[in-house]
Amino acid sequence: MTSSDSGRGVSTVVDVTLALLLLGAALAVLVTFAEAGDRDHEPMETEYTTETVVASTMNTTYYPEEALGRHYGGDVYEKTDYERRDLRRVSHGPVVTQVADVAMTEVTFDRATLGGDGGGRTTHLSRAAAEYHARVDEQLQARLVNVSFRTHVAAVWEPIEGGPILGEAEVGPTPPAREDVSATTITLRSDVPAVRDAAVEAVEHPDDFDVVAEIVAEAVVEGYFPELESQRALEGGGVDRDLTVYRYRNMADMLAVDGRDREEFETHLTRERANATAANQLLIAELAAQLTAYLEPASGPPENGPHGDAAAAAASITTGTVTVTVRTWT
Repeated sequence: MTSSDSGRGVSTVVDVTLALLLLGAALAVLVTFAEAGDRDHEPMETEYTTETVVASTMNTTYYPEEALGRHYGGDVYEKTDYERRDLRRVSHGPVVTQVADVAMTEVTFDRATLGGDGGGRTTHLSRAAAEYHARVDEQLQARLVNVSFRTHVAAVWEPIEGGPILGEAEVGPTPPAREDVSATTITLRSDVPAVRDAAVEAVEHPDDFDVVAEIVAEAVVEGYFPELESQRALEGGGVDRDLTVYRYRNMADMLAVDGRDREEFETHLTRERANATAANQLLIAELAAQLTAYLEPASGPPENGPHGDAAAAAASITTGTVTVTVRTWT
């Protein structure tokens, strides 16, 4: 999605490291400016757009009507006593982090690779992601309405580089295939713990794929379902509880959790017997088993695995970062 077309006149000019104060916390980002040669647009305008996307904040208001409609199996306003104002959600933060958030929420699990029921990709942990995505796109275009050139922002999250789990999002028009394009690549911290170092240290044998898989699975599940916040939501009521249960069920569907495990899982989601810890452990165990099967070679020695042996697989973990690319052109 973010790869450059060979026909674009893009060349790397300078690599710099910036420390930006985002959302009141220091967030280290690596910014790579790849400016187009012989470009028609002004450098100052390009820098202004990049600064707008990276550092400026905006409020994004959206209503997860489709997500709740799927949760209730029909029109949310007909199935519940909710009024539209009850569904109102507001995200406040830098443009670049909001696009990264969309990518994280629009995560897909490649069922054909991980195994289980159903082939292809099961998209969207929550349909609220699509609604949020559309509003972020609208907000960014409104923010850049007076800029004389066009802007495209793409975010990618891969817990394992080139692996079966992928979160991605794009806002703005698609860059033209054969025109000069200025590009800025930014690496942000994700909401999922960075566990590469822990995994590398934990591997003792070339075939320790289960060790790597469990570490990744735990990071992914805990990142999407923080125990304390999830427990409070499950014990509570209203829209927060509904959306939490909806996301839990979607994750279980993505992992093809069924049978007695699914029955037990559903019990953990009830208000009376809410247990986020147990629900998370069930998801972690299932995801870890599927990732182990994915990482193991179909035949031959451990190094024949899709990412090499266990040490190489651990080195390919990128749970803790989201890569965002800002492209501008006339």
